[in-house]
Amino acid sequence: MKVIFFDIDGTLVPLEGYISDSTKEAIARAKEKGNKIFLCSGRSRTQLVGPVKELPYDGIVAAAGACIEIGGEVVYESVVAKEEEEKFLRLFENEDVSFGVQTKDGIYTTKRGYEKTRERFLQAGCDLEQMEENIALFHVVDDLRNLGPVEKLFYNRSNFTIDYVKEYLGDYFHVELSSFDIHDKYSGEITVEGVNKATGMEYVLKHYGLTQADSVAFGDGPNDLDMLSYANLGIAMGNAIADAKEAADYVTDDIYHDGIYNAMKKFEII
Repeated sequence: MKVIFFDIDGTLVPLEGYISDSTKEAIARAKEKGNKIFLCSGRSRTQLVGPVKELPYDGIVAAAGACIEIGGEVVYESVVAKEEEEKFLRLFENEDVSFGVQTKDGIYTTKRGYEKTRERFLQAGCDLEQMEENIALFHVVDDLRNLGPVEKLFYNRSNFTIDYVKEYLGDYFHVELSSFDIHDKYSGEITVEGVNKATGMEYVLKHYGLTQADSVAFGDGPNDLDMLSYANLGIAMGNAIADAKEAADYVTDDIYHDGIYNAMKKFEII
């Protein structure tokens, strides 16, 4: 038995918002052969909408490793210390940008952040129906403080480079380029240092009594590098960023040309 971990955006789902028939077939056949299927994403659990929620997955590594769900039950959650969260809020609350916090129960942003997020989806050419479904998941609040345990922080198209944000926030946090705006050094995703997709994978494997040797991962973006490096077989999509391809063991075809199906056939997973 293998545990196969799939990033969502750019790996399972393109901007157009669908999952190809070949990918659905590959996942179904892999599961029929006794493998475990896990989504491994920067998204929160509540963002598993559209075609993703129809996949036969066994669990989720959500919020870039900060929340793990197995069999419908949350079994692990990493939360940000309040004083550290405050540093993030002070940095961005007076900026005209999209920023917010993710909890296991939802995504929270300000009214201005909501407007900026919607604008960002439109500019990226996202499928309108999927965009509206995703945007509807954002809770708009006046103050992002005291919303319960926070797993992950995010900001998009700010006035600060990722290097500046890293220096400002300090060693407590791990700051990664945004998996959505992958060519934008002014957008980022933030978790507690030492929490990432790879640590989430390790937790899942131990849960099943398995080891790193029993893992396969598919990814394409900045927050997939640890995942692709950690997996016994890390597979980058043909549309992946250069760093993801470098971290992977194999580069398959892109998301529009049956990349997942072709790789799973090549390595006899299906």
